[in-house]
Amino acid sequence: MESNRDHSPAQTTDKGGGLSRNWPYLCALGLVVVLVAVFFLKISLTNILFFGAILACPLMHLFMMKGHGHDENSGHSVQKEEKQN
Repeated sequence: MESNRDHSPAQTTDKGGGLSRNWPYLCALGLVVVLVAVFFLKISLTNILFFGAILACPLMHLFMMKGHGHDENSGHSVQKEEKQN
């Protein structure tokens, strides 16, 4: 069984590269949005925390499941083709 995958450093990419480098900026942006909502829009902090907790669950699910290889080039089709030959 021969694998045609090349794991050289030139071919390896970080799938979450953009988000992993920008997360401090995204957290700061979220903090600014919360502060604007509380002080300028007069939305209570309790409401923001409640709806933030509700939105955090599906968002965490999306971000955590992002790199599980459910794309067309994940290698499962390569294994199926090798079994057929």
